Amino acid sequence: MNNVKNKRSLGWWITSVSLLTLVFVLAACGAGSGSGGATTLNPGVTATSTTTGNATSATTTTSSSGSAQKPTVPLTWIRMLDRMNGWALIKTQILKTADGGVHWKDVTPSSSPLTSTSQAAGTFMNTQYAWVASSQEDRNTVTIQRTTDGGQNWQATTISVPSPSVFDPPHFINTHEGWLEIITNGGPGAGQESADIWHSTDGGLHWSRIASTDQPNKYFTREGFKSGISFKDTLNGWATLGSDTGRPLNPGLYVTHDGGKSWMREAFPVPQNIDSIGTTPPVLFGNTGILPTYITQAGQQKLLLYVTHDRGETWNPTTPVNVDSRTVYVIDPMHIWATQTQTGQFYYTSDGGKTWQHSTNNPGQIQQLSFVDPTNGWAITQTSLLHMANGGSWNKINYSIQ
Repeated sequence: MNNVKNKRSLGWWITSVSLLTLVFVLAACGAGSGSGGATTLNPGVTATSTTTGNATSATTTTSSSGSAQKPTVPLTWIRMLDRMNGWALIKTQILKTADGGVHWKDVTPSSSPLTSTSQAAGTFMNTQYAWVASSQEDRNTVTIQRTTDGGQNWQATTISVPSPSVFDPPHFINTHEGWLEIITNGGPGAGQESADIWHSTDGGLHWSRIASTDQPNKYFTREGFKSGISFKDTLNGWATLGSDTGRPLNPGLYVTHDGGKSWMREAFPVPQNIDSIGTTPPVLFGNTGILPTYITQAGQQKLLLYVTHDRGETWNPTTPVNVDSRTVYVIDPMHIWATQTQTGQFYYTSDGGKTWQHSTNNPGQIQQLSFVDPTNGWAITQTSLLHMANGGSWNKINYSIQ
C-alpha cells in the first residue's frame, strides 16, 4: 500500500488499498461494458450536474491525456494486471505500462487536478477502465477521474466536501456501480474522524452521498479511524476501523446489506489478552474471504488474518504472526504477502495464513505491492520500483516515463 502522509498516527491501515483494488478487479470479471445511465460526453464538452441525496454540487468535464516527456520520479501507487500490463501513479501523473514496468506512458489528462500536495488513490479494473480519486483540501473538493479507453480520454467529476482526504480508492464492482469513502473535516481527533460514503451508478460520472458520520445511520459514526470499505455485490459490503482509541478492543467491523445506506456491527472472535485490535476491509473470492487485522499483544504488534467460507457470515482466526506490517497483499485465499515496516523483511503464506515463511530475499521498506500470480510481483519503495519474476529475487527496474 502507499506512503500516504496525513494527520493520522496510523500507518498500517494503508494496506487495505491494495486489497481493495484487487477485490474489485476480481469482482469485475464478466461485467458488461455498459455504463448504466451515464451521460455521454464528447471531448471538449463540459456538463454540470447536481448529485442527489445529501450531496453538494458536482461538476463533470472531459479532457484528453498528455504525452510530454516527464522526469522519472518515485511511484506512489501500482496495480499490475498481468505480467506486461499495469497502471501506476506518481504525485502529479497517471501512468500506464505494456512491458512489465520498464517503460511508462503518461496518460494524465491535461486538466488533471493532481499536484504535489494532493492525495490520490486509484482503482484499475482492466487496461481500459480506471478511476483515480484525489483530494484538494485547500479547495474543499475531491475529484474523481475516469477513463473507459485506456487513458486516451478522461471524464472528471468534482465533489465539494469540507477539508477532504482520500486514502481509499473508488470501489467499482462492475463498470458502472461503485462507492467511495471520503474522510472529512480535517481528519481524526480524540479517537474519531468524520467520513462520508458516496455511491455512483453511472461509472463515476455522478455521485450521491448515501451515508455520513455527521448524520449517523446506525453504526456509521465518527468513532475510530476509518480504514476503508469493500463491497461484494450491490447490497453487501463492509466498513472497517483501523483503530479506536476510545475503545481499543472494539474490532471495528461493520456490515451493510442495503448497498451502504445503513450499517450494523458484525461480531467475530477476538483473541484474549490483547491491548488493541484494528481491521481493514475484507477481500472476497466467492464464498471465501480474507480479513486482515492488526493486534497489539503484550506490546508486540502482530498481523492476524481471519477467514470466512460463508460470504462473511462468520469469521475464524488463523495463527497470528509477529509482523508489524504496513503492507499486505492478498491475491487469492491461499497466497498472501506482508512486509515488516521498519526492517523491510518479507513474509508470505501459501496456506491462507495457517503458517508463514520468512523470505531471505529482503526487498527493503515496501510501500505497496502488486502480484499477478503467486510468483510474479512488483513492489514500490520510497525510491525504487522492484520486480520479482518466477519466485526469484527482487530486482530494481530502471524505468522511464514517456
